[in-house]
Amino acid sequence: MIYGQGSENPDIIIITDYPSEEEKSNSKAFVGSTESLFRQLFAANNYSLNRTYRTTFCKEPAPGILQQIIRKGKIAPNKPGEYKGYFDAQCAMLEKELEHFSPKVIICTGDLPLWYLGHELKCRKFRGSVIPSTLRDKDNKVIPMLAMLPPRWIFADIKWKIISQLDISKAISLLSRSWSPFPEGYHLWTAFTDNALREGLKRAYAAPLNVTIWRL
Repeated sequence: MIYGQGSENPDIIIITDYPSEEEKSNSKAFVGSTESLFRQLFAANNYSLNRTYRTTFCKEPAPGILQQIIRKGKIAPNKPGEYKGYFDAQCAMLEKELEHFSPKVIICTGDLPLWYLGHELKCRKFRGSVIPSTLRDKDNKVIPMLAMLPPRWIFADIKWKIISQLDISKAISLLSRSWSPFPEGYHLWTAFTDNALREGLKRAYAAPLNVTIWRL
């Protein structure tokens, strides 16, 4: 069993997907090399890691080959198959853990917390993006969540350390400014046909506002 650690009243909560061997040995999240990495990333942004709360999605060892699939980023938790019981148990434990906090920002590092709290898959695709989480604060406002790569991927390629430092800077900036899933001046245009898509593009080119068009 892996336990979280950190501030009792954090503005930022960090959730990784799967614990390292050091974390398993200590039964605690964010120890050893993972802790050192994040202390450096936060210190570079003049923010103490001690002010955050850190935990993992997987609090118990994953069964069989599932652990290897998770580590390679090839997991599809929306299609759990034979592992449904395992995912349900991990979701229940994390939900119980998070109910004690009211953070302003969540940082998810890995596919599993991104799926659980953001209903999205593939953190590599969403890395650096701020998306709405399923959690709400005491004023019933959506808590923003920033997606990052998991620590083991950052260790594997040094360039991701600099990029992750910038990601954390973006997360910290959310503490001092208002945020909304759909900022003022933002319009979403959904095109269901090719003709509608062409018409949407014409409007986008002429529009004074930010326009995003989706072709379904």
